[in-house]
Amino acid sequence: PLRRVDAHGSACRHHNWLRTRRGARACRRRRSVRPQRAVVQCGPIRQLRKVESDPEAVDIINGYVKKGWLSEYGTLEELATAVGGPPALNKFACIVKTKADGTTKRRIITDAKQSCVTAASRKQYRAVLPRATDLITDMLALTAAVQPGEGVEAFVCDAEDAFWQIPLHRDERRFYCAVLRQPDGRSRYLAYNRTAQGSRGAPLSWVVIFGLISRCALGTLMVPDMRGRVAGSSSPHRLQVYVDDPILAVRGTQAFI
Repeated sequence: PLRRVDAHGSACRHHNWLRTRRGARACRRRRSVRPQRAVVQCGPIRQLRKVESDPEAVDIINGYVKKGWLSEYGTLEELATAVGGPPALNKFACIVKTKADGTTKRRIITDAKQSCVTAASRKQYRAVLPRATDLITDMLALTAAVQPGEGVEAFVCDAEDAFWQIPLHRDERRFYCAVLRQPDGRSRYLAYNRTAQGSRGAPLSWVVIFGLISRCALGTLMVPDMRGRVAGSSSPHRLQVYVDDPILAVRGTQAFI
């Protein structure tokens, strides 16, 4: 925790100091003189929409049901029997992402805040993503080791439907259910068979499994040097993974690449 040293040289904890009347006044003064930041819109525009009012989003959910990623039930009792207990009904939400070329992409997420599933769950650890400078460092290191006739190229891949590739444990299924209202007034009750995008555990589950897959894939690309040793500095391959977008940098001739 942060510490504050007063005029007498004694240290006291910052949160205890804020509890005092003097600390509260100082905190209010800092907030009042804090400069206003200009809101700058950059990158793609994202809008949150209701799924029921978006036919394209409903078609995406129907596709998930056909693939077996969601299980559909006619009544709430059937859903409770299938998941093994009273289900926590969450809401579907659709994120509409507008790309630079004007096209739109829809992403279905789960809003688990209203059902208090998000508040009841917590993360055990964090997944640290690589920085942009890590990729730049890899490219510079490979460029410095370039031999005559060689070059350096980077390849970017995308894992399609990333979070939907991870199965959801059966004991967790009753916490990730959803209801979809139809125009005729009927309700469709759905249970997740895969990790739900919008939950706290889905990102960690994905990065752990996909990180292991990426390490195994990179291990197959390692080649021994002149002495028969496999050294990271002499390897012509470098890999950085940004959630579901692996970037592979390769050094070699055009025939090798």
